[in-house]
Amino acid sequence: LNKPVLFTLGDSELSDRGIKNYFLHIGSPLFFFIAGESEFIFLDTTGYTEELYQTDWIRDLLNNVQNVSKRFVFMNRSLLLEDEKGMSTESNYTMSKAYKNNLLRSFKNADVSAVISSSNGVFSSTTVEGVRYIASGGGGGVLDYEDDRTTFHVAEIYVNNEILTVTLLQPDSQNLPEGLTL
Repeated sequence: LNKPVLFTLGDSELSDRGIKNYFLHIGSPLFFFIAGESEFIFLDTTGYTEELYQTDWIRDLLNNVQNVSKRFVFMNRSLLLEDEKGMSTESNYTMSKAYKNNLLRSFKNADVSAVISSSNGVFSSTTVEGVRYIASGGGGGVLDYEDDRTTFHVAEIYVNNEILTVTLLQPDSQNLPEGLTL
């Protein structure tokens, strides 16, 4: 991938008939592709696609795709971050515990290299049962300025052989809106 871009389904794609445009221009919100020895999987965690359907789809995919050494899953909601401040309750979809547990178990059993999700300005990188979970956001979305954990940032993810390196990139303070400091 020469240009870093991430197409995942988010709240903006659901509003104002955006989901129809998403399907028209990008396709299904559930998809995957293989590049070299790496598999890239995209899930819809907005509530638009039924959890049971996604659970069956991801389990089948993880069990049947062979000959990949690295697996990366992209989703717009974090499985580990509970606090999704900055989102209105109408647009903030909450995954069921059963769905979260099914995904966590499936990712562990399939040796997923990393699960990458968005957040509302909170950066998190942790490993649970051998799977790296990275939540990143704040590169242009809504921030909760009352939450000390939120900041403008981008996560740079670099994979070299079996080593996954995550670097937090933050703008210089002079590029931030007036009155906001890091």
